Amino acid sequence: MEKRLSDLRTGQGGIIKKLEAAGAAGERLEELGFTRGSFVEAAHRSLFGDIAAYSLCGEVFAVREETAEGIVVETGG
Repeated sequence: MEKRLSDLRTGQGGIIKKLEAAGAAGERLEELGFTRGSFVEAAHRSLFGDIAAYSLCGEVFAVREETAEGIVVETGG
C-alpha cells in the first residue's frame, strides 16, 4: 500500500518509492539517503506534529511535515 511518509505512525516503516520534493529540498533529501528503494521508519513526531524524526540507514533525521508529504513509501499494509 502506498502512503506519504508524513502518514506513517511512529514505528511504521516502508520502502521509498518516489521522491516528489522539488528543488533544493529534494536534492538535499537525496544527499541524505532518501532515495528510491531505501527503507525508512517513523521514529518520533513532535508535540505539534509539524516535524517528525525518521530513521534511515542507521541515522535519524528530522523532516518537516510539508517535506515528508513529498515522499511516497510502500508499506506492508
